[in-house]
Amino acid sequence: MKSTISRHFAHMASIVVLVVGVGFLHLKIGGAVSSHIDELKKPAMRDRVYYEETEYAFYSTLKPVFLRQAIKKAFKPETKKQFGIPSLIMSAGQLDQKKMMQFLQVNNQYLSKSQINDLVQAYLEESAYEGVNHDIAFSQMCLETGFLKYGGDVSRDQNNFCGLGAIGNKEPGLSFSSIRDGVRAHIQHLKAYGSTDTLRMQKVDSRFDFVKRGSAKNFFDLTGKWAVDPKYGLKLQSILERLYSKEGEASIANEGV
Repeated sequence: MKSTISRHFAHMASIVVLVVGVGFLHLKIGGAVSSHIDELKKPAMRDRVYYEETEYAFYSTLKPVFLRQAIKKAFKPETKKQFGIPSLIMSAGQLDQKKMMQFLQVNNQYLSKSQINDLVQAYLEESAYEGVNHDIAFSQMCLETGFLKYGGDVSRDQNNFCGLGAIGNKEPGLSFSSIRDGVRAHIQHLKAYGSTDTLRMQKVDSRFDFVKRGSAKNFFDLTGKWAVDPKYGLKLQSILERLYSKEGEASIANEGV
């Protein structure tokens, strides 16, 4: 009798041990899977194998699963940062110096890297001083100068990057002693249209006071004011769209730098 009870007790004890063991294994595997999923972002882990449990009533079986499958389930694919085309003249620019330099180089390969760097740096800094959107100012410079190829009434040595004072009929407009002054005048003239705030830097734009302050807060409103071309705003928009597209990401050519 005692032998029978002992056998039953031993049998029940074995079952308890089995259940506890399976539960422990379940927790360990679950923790291991979670730990692996936390590591999915590490490139070295992408092709390792982890084990996914398939649960049944009283036991678990394990099957290998490649992490590439789990990545699709655990993470949403990263999307490339997209920029919205800016419209307000008095707003923050979004593009960095590298992309602006690449865009200008792609569209004028005769420029040296130092020329491009000095000009873009001036646009970034002068725009920041006055609160003007440097994306818009830079795009307008590209439009007005034909990507610094010129060819109109304004010549290269004038450092006039936006056609200030060039009103047609062979009128060359204003000249500035340096790239920095020419860029500053451009930014100040844009601020005159986009805002009624006072200038932070010393005024170099002699035509600043001719502008009706705050009369063109959106770059589309420059049509008929900055230029008589009825498609002026659309042309600015086109350059901005190109600047924000893959064209602005092309590598700088080795020649001419």
